[in-house]
Amino acid sequence: MSHAHTATVIRRVLFAFAVASLAGCDLSTGVEDQPTDPATETFAPGLKVNITTMTKTVAGTYYQDLKVGSGVPVSGLPDVVVSYLVYLKDATLVASVPSTTKNLGALIPGIRDAMQGMTPGGERLIVVPSALAYGNANTVTGIPPNSTLVFDFVFVGYPIQ
Repeated sequence: MSHAHTATVIRRVLFAFAVASLAGCDLSTGVEDQPTDPATETFAPGLKVNITTMTKTVAGTYYQDLKVGSGVPVSGLPDVVVSYLVYLKDATLVASVPSTTKNLGALIPGIRDAMQGMTPGGERLIVVPSALAYGNANTVTGIPPNSTLVFDFVFVGYPIQ
């Protein structure tokens, strides 16, 4: 075997070894994505979540009307006035948002999904799987990665134009 051929074989072996070594590495900087399934989870009794009696959307959000509002239902991505409490499944309160105006498009996908058809003055208990909330992000204060969220959500109405 010639010296040039031997060098080529060695380079190929080293390249193959490097590729194989990198293939086994986790180069991500985040937490592993492990989407939650609310249908298989246990919720603190104080949250009054009974998944079996809730409506499940096509996307996978669960909701139950606590109070039905009236007027023009939400459709599309309008500006809305909302207030809500956000809990982890163990009933830890992670956010309390008093009446505020938000563009529906700025809310997490699970809330946008569960709000469709809601009317002003309505209140819903909404259970959002992690994939429709913050996923495996570890940058949201008080919300661990891969967390199912429970919202006590009030659609106050539309902002005065």
